[in-house]
Parts: sequence; C-alpha cells; structure tokens
Amino acid sequence: GLFHLKSQPRRPEIPSHMLRNRPSPEASASRSALLGGSAVALVALLAALALVYTNATGVTRVAEQARTQQLAESALGATAAARNALGQALILASSGSVEDEVMAAWLAEARLVLSDLESRVDDVASRLTDPDLAATLATALDLSGQTLDAIAAADPETAGTIATEQAAPAYEGLTLLLVEVRDDAARAIAAASLEAGSVATASRFMVALFIPSLAVVVVIMVNRRRRRAERLAIDLEKERGLNRSKDQLLAN
Repeated sequence: GLFHLKSQPRRPEIPSHMLRNRPSPEASASRSALLGGSAVALVALLAALALVYTNATGVTRVAEQARTQQLAESALGATAAARNALGQALILASSGSVEDEVMAAWLAEARLVLSDLESRVDDVASRLTDPDLAATLATALDLSGQTLDAIAAADPETAGTIATEQAAPAYEGLTLLLVEVRDDAARAIAAASLEAGSVATASRFMVALFIPSLAVVVVIMVNRRRRRAERLAIDLEKERGLNRSKDQLLAN
C-alpha cells in the first residue's frame, strides 16, 4: 500500500511565493469598489457638466434675443417720436403765426429726434443680416430731412406733401420691420427656453434614475467578484491542505 501511494503522480503544488503575492479577496473587492465608484462619479460629473453647459448656452441665447427685443422696442419708440416731431413742425409751419426763432428751435429739436432714431435703428440693424431695415431707415430719414428743409424754406405746402405722401409710408414700413424683429426675438426666447428646459429635464432624469441604476449594477458586479475571489481563496486553501496531507503521508 505504501509503495502504491509513492508511485502515484503528485499534483503540482502552487509555490508558496505565488500564494503570498496573490491579492486577498478583500483587496480585490476594494479595488473593484473603487473602480465602480469612480465610474459612477464620472457619469455623474458628465451629467452635471451637460446640464451646466445646456443651461449656460440657453441663457446666452436668451440674453442675446432679449437684447435684440429691447433694442427693437426702443427703436419703435424713437420711430413714433420722429413722426410726432415732423407732425408738430408741420402744424407750426402751417399756422403762420410762429416766430422764426421758435420755428428754428422746433426744427433743431426735430433733427435731434431724427438723429436719435438713426442711432437706435442702427443698433438693431447691426444685429441682423437682412439689409431691408437699414435701407428703409435711410429712406425715412431722407424724406424727413426734405420735409424739415421745406419748412425751413417757408414752404409748408411742399413739406406737407412730402410728409404725407412719401415720409409717412416710409415710417409705416420701418415700423412693420421693427415689429417683426421684436416679435421674432420674442419667439426665439420662448423656443430657447423650451429647448433648455427639455434638455435640463432630461439631464435631471438621467441623474435621478440612471446613476442610481448604474450604482446598483456596480454593487452587484463587485459582490460577484468578491464571491469569486473568496471561492478561489477557499479552493487554494483546500489545495494547500491536501498537499500538506500528502507530504505528511509520504514522509511516514
């Protein structure tokens, strides 16, 4: 019987230095947990960055459109003021009882109003690619200047004809263009706000649902790896015990 045991081939024993250098189940589980936690943190960071970028982009677009809307509204007010200034100058010129100094002061005031109109509409036109606004403004200013020149030349009849037949339609066209710019900006603000809100909602949904789900998956994977590592450690310990038993038996 002893000869039979000695003649059996021995199973190779795992060297002791390899067993010592093998990472423990706790170390493997810790590394797995660290990697899993890092993955969850990375996804959370990306979701947060997406939310911040979306909000920043939406705020920037809304701010640009809001500025355009504000400038268009201001230009509309300047347009109405210019038309009123021309109308008042025509009324004074037609009365025939206004002193020259007073009429000159009214004309100077009207030219200041036209200058303000030009500045305000130019601010709006600089934000657009359509040249119609600038062209319509140039026409209105030119006809307004002709009207004021006719009043200054004591020709209220010619001034009235230019103002009613040419300048008034030009101002109507200018007003319609500015209203269109203002309303387009308002619609763009509403659309940008809706888009930003949708993306933000999606990002928050991902943070609230996807990340916890990912964390659960990571925990399950870590637990599986830990159980595999524990089973392997048990099997190795059994192997070492079996080898020691064989060595003791052969030594006897």
